[in-house]
Amino acid sequence: LWDDSLAAGTAGAILRYELYADPAGDGSGTFLVDSFTADAAFLAANPGVVLDNKWYDRTINNVTYSTNPSQSAQASDSDNYHYHLRIVSTNTTTFGGASVPNGNSAFKIRTSGALGIAPQAFAYIGQLHTNVSAEVSTIYPASGGTTSGTLTPTTYDGTWEFAFFVPSGVTQINLWDGDMDYGNKDCTKPQDTDDPDTPHDYKDPLTGAFITPWTNNAAPAGASNQGVAVGSACASGTGSGNNTGAPSDDSAAVSVRRSPSFGSNVVYKLVGPDGVTSWQNLNPSGNVEWEKFTIDADPNTPFDRSKMDYKVASLDPGVYRTHVEGVDLQNLCVVFQLSHAGLYAVWPASP
Repeated sequence: LWDDSLAAGTAGAILRYELYADPAGDGSGTFLVDSFTADAAFLAANPGVVLDNKWYDRTINNVTYSTNPSQSAQASDSDNYHYHLRIVSTNTTTFGGASVPNGNSAFKIRTSGALGIAPQAFAYIGQLHTNVSAEVSTIYPASGGTTSGTLTPTTYDGTWEFAFFVPSGVTQINLWDGDMDYGNKDCTKPQDTDDPDTPHDYKDPLTGAFITPWTNNAAPAGASNQGVAVGSACASGTGSGNNTGAPSDDSAAVSVRRSPSFGSNVVYKLVGPDGVTSWQNLNPSGNVEWEKFTIDADPNTPFDRSKMDYKVASLDPGVYRTHVEGVDLQNLCVVFQLSHAGLYAVWPASP
């Protein structure tokens, strides 16, 4: 675990970590192997532990199947060990009718084994608490711990990459991106547009059912209808009306702004298993909306921009990568990879 926000003195979400033996490797395991809550009481009871800007390691001793089948993370003695890590915010609030974390924690997780993310919506952020000099120095080593100092070089280039495995026989890949805040602050670069293949109300026009992959057949909590997103006012003197991001990406602040090598503001591309073939999304979601990005290979379906972004002859099995560029510091973005397409986000990339 790296950089729990509580220790930085911020209004972060206090997290509870629960590790379960999961011999089936599908999240169904119920035997609790280890748990702790990264709160003030935990820090007081462990005075040598530092959770701010440092790694905190916990060691798990594997139990073989033959030793204790009910507590082992193996399905058999010849199997690999599988664990399921559940991370829960202990402080929540109500937003959009749903219980959501109150605050954020820009933590990181590492392991000596393979680490995967089960199909789900997940958020990511390049966090920078400008009032914490250790954080500023981590991002800007020559800054002297302040954003008014020297901002080159930097250890953060605005690039993120998420890999997932696609099995044989898949004819469509759907990626959902949310709240990417596309649209720069001064309105001098492209802004968010109405995405043709994402219904405004997130409902299938034929059945009237929600097509979003969230539970309870409902729209994402707190999301606005898809369309031209509404952000904040354009920077004074540089444009009129509103931009489409909040916070705008690109930001007006050079200390947090990152620009992509292709397109404008913040963009991503899906890279195929050959590492060469790719499909670009040059206008992802704006403020508090979701947009669908679809690559279709169904031979019985003609290209229709109201239903898909790209039409291809086939989708080769293998590891695909969602390569995101231009993510400003302090911009929280959300990604969902549809589980019905057989996708499983992993890091490092493996089936």
